[in-house]
Amino acid sequence: MIAILGEVDIPKAVDYFIEMTKDSTIKHEYNVDKKFMHDGGWGVVYTQDNDTKLHKSIKPVYEDDLEELKKCKIHLLHARKATTDKISLENTHPFDAEKNGKKLYFCHNGTIRDEMEIEGAKGNTDSEKFFLKLAKTFDPYSDVLGIQRVLRTIIDYSSINSFLLSDD
Repeated sequence: MIAILGEVDIPKAVDYFIEMTKDSTIKHEYNVDKKFMHDGGWGVVYTQDNDTKLHKSIKPVYEDDLEELKKCKIHLLHARKATTDKISLENTHPFDAEKNGKKLYFCHNGTIRDEMEIEGAKGNTDSEKFFLKLAKTFDPYSDVLGIQRVLRTIIDYSSINSFLLSDD
């Protein structure tokens, strides 16, 4: 999972992202037996021709063609390591939702086991349900403490390592 802000060498960032998903970077602390490969699909939020777009694929990112993407302004990149639920386009990050007339984008690392019945979920992954709970519960433009309120409602999880929330 990568967020890109400011001036960044996009082709280099994309290449490094691909290497990370294959678990082949020397900086990865657990790359001994390649069990940390992220092969459960991938997605990206990017801007092309002043239009913010979301693209998802169920292919492992290292088996896909990202050459055209290297020419765009990238905001979020996420490669999924499916720990729960099936590999599907609907379960692939980033997720999007509308809030107050703006599009929100979200990706998450970790596993939440709480049962969350959330209206509007397209897939069945814990990450999308968590995002929709966040989007429904608080206004990201005026209620930063709302994230803490939602996090306090999560009881059964192995990890909520990190998440990225962005708008267009």
